[in-house]
Parts: sequence; structure tokens; C-alpha cells
Amino acid sequence: MKDFRQPKLLIVDDKQENTELITKLLHPLDFEVLQATSCKQTLDLCEQIEFELVLLDVRMPVNSFETCHKIKSSKKNQETPVIFLAEKTDFENISEAFKHSCRDIILKPFQAEELLSKVTIHTLIQQQQKQLNQLIETRNQIYSLIAHDLRNPFNALIGLSDLILKDLNDSDPHKQNVKLINGISNQTLNLLDELLSYSRNIQTGQIASSQKILAKQIIEEAINTISCSAALKKITITFSCEPEVKISGDRNILLSAIRNLLSNAIKFTRINGHIAIDTKATNDCLEIAISDNGIGMDETTINNLFNLKNRVSLKGTAGEAGTGFGLILTKELINLHQGEIEVNSKLNEGSTFTLKLPIQESN
Repeated sequence: MKDFRQPKLLIVDDKQENTELITKLLHPLDFEVLQATSCKQTLDLCEQIEFELVLLDVRMPVNSFETCHKIKSSKKNQETPVIFLAEKTDFENISEAFKHSCRDIILKPFQAEELLSKVTIHTLIQQQQKQLNQLIETRNQIYSLIAHDLRNPFNALIGLSDLILKDLNDSDPHKQNVKLINGISNQTLNLLDELLSYSRNIQTGQIASSQKILAKQIIEEAINTISCSAALKKITITFSCEPEVKISGDRNILLSAIRNLLSNAIKFTRINGHIAIDTKATNDCLEIAISDNGIGMDETTINNLFNLKNRVSLKGTAGEAGTGFGLILTKELINLHQGEIEVNSKLNEGSTFTLKLPIQESN
């Protein structure tokens, strides 16, 4: 996304010769430069126009810091950076300026090179920030559309399969298949809702909530949610875990991370294959190893598993499609919990993904 709008810059100084001088010095830049010589004129312009940058003299007849605050309070220029103009010897106001949301200082008498450099850099930063905000807004809108458009068909699948199940006898050979459709539809709808929630957590770099979680309980829950997918490929899953070990974090996020790894193991394990989940507790860490006897990976594939730029997208043993984002997302979720993921794999022999999560200390 590129913004082709000509940048707008406001120069505020009660001495018009200074505003004219700065305007002249900025001539090499392709800016639309406006001038103001009073606080009222400044605020009137800021209510009407969104600027990329404001240059404000630190010694205006009306308090310049109050003017700066009012600029930041205007609807159009809340995020607009302000650079103060100050005499080299005005140490008191220079020091005070940075306490009032000042982005930078340009010293008088003006040096053309310094003026052009600082104006160019801060304008570019501001434009890039606006573009980033637009991208984030667009992304959030896309997420909302995805959530709306995908929920409807999944709700329809769940509703119809519920109705069919009510009409089928236990002896009907089709009942198990309808149960699988119903289970997978519910699972996928839950994954969609959680993905939207987790994307917001990743954006902020924080987990929404932290609880003490029994490791055995959350792993068993993850197994239950993917049991339908395992049953379709006749894959057996074995699990062992110490019953009282607790980990700390957001339950839904950790559940999604473990479920993603289990789904990945099922995807790349052949029919009648086997997946083993083993745990090992140390003084400060719980290791959860998810091993399969599937198709495995070569070294190049392993090295690119968590690389967004060179992400790996392979079809499963039953032709299951993938995007290559699942493991990248899982790593981000584990990073939110100060955890780690390790991968060991041999081509045509299978893979082991090991989660390392901090153990919740006992009170």
C-alpha cells in the first residue's frame, strides 16, 4: 500500500520571516507547506487539515506547550508529530519540550541540511505509521468478513448433521460418518473463533489471561478434539503424563497449540499409523513430545518450518491441503508463554515435536 498524497506540513512561528525562511529552505521537498503565526490560526488549521508534521516555535506569545497539547487534542492531528524550533541557548525550553510529546528539536539559526534531514525522516516515519495502521485496519476487516462468511456454512453443517443424527438408529451404518461430520464441523468452527482471538493476542504480544492448568487434562482435551480426524485414518494415539504437573498460561491458547501439533501429526501419518504423546517434567519445565511414524522431513524442510517467508506447505498422506501457517502460528502461541518448540525428524521414519513450557510453581 502506497500513499501518493502530497505530505502536508505546518510551520508555526509568531515571526513571519521565520516561517518564510523555513518554507524557502523546504522548497526542495515535495511538500504542501502551510504557515501560522498565532495559536488560534494554528488550531483552526489543525481542526480542518491532517498534517504529517508540525514545526512549532518554542517561544510563542501564547504558551507553546499548551498549543502543542491542543494540537494533540484535535481530531485530525492526535497522532501528528510535533518538532519544536528553539534557540541553541534556550536550554530550559529545550529540556521542557521533550516532556510535552515533542518528537524532536530543530535549532536556530536554521541549518538547511539539518532541517531537510529531520523533516524528511519524521515525515517518512509518520507516513509509514499511517500505512501500517491502514494495513492493520484492513486485516481486521478481512478477519471479520472471514469469521462472518465461514460461520454460516459451518453452523448449517452442524445443524443439519444434528437433525440427521436424531433420525438415525444406532444400528444405521451411516450414523458414525454423520457423527464424524458433526464433530469435525464443530471442531473447525471452534478453531476459526480461536484463530481470530489468538491473532489479537499475537498483535499485542500478550496472553489474554493466565491460569494454573493441569497438563494431563489439557492434553487429553486436545486429543478428544482431534479424535475424529485420527479415526478417519485409523491412527492410534497413546498418551502418558504425570497427573499433578501444572503449567501456567492461557488455557485456550495452549490447547490450540497442542491441538495444532496433533493435527499436523495426523496429517502426515499414514493410515493405520501411530502417534505417541510423552511428557517429562524437570525442575522448571514440562516437555511434551508428540511423535509420529509418518513420512518425516528432510533437513531443508525442517529449517523452513517456522520461516514465514519460505514457509512449507505440503499435502498430507490422504491428500490433506495445508497453508504452511499452522506451525508458524503454533510457535508464536508458545512464544507468548515463554516456551520453546524443538523438532527432530527423519525422512520416511517420522517426526517428533517437543514443546517446552514453564511449570507452575506450587504455592
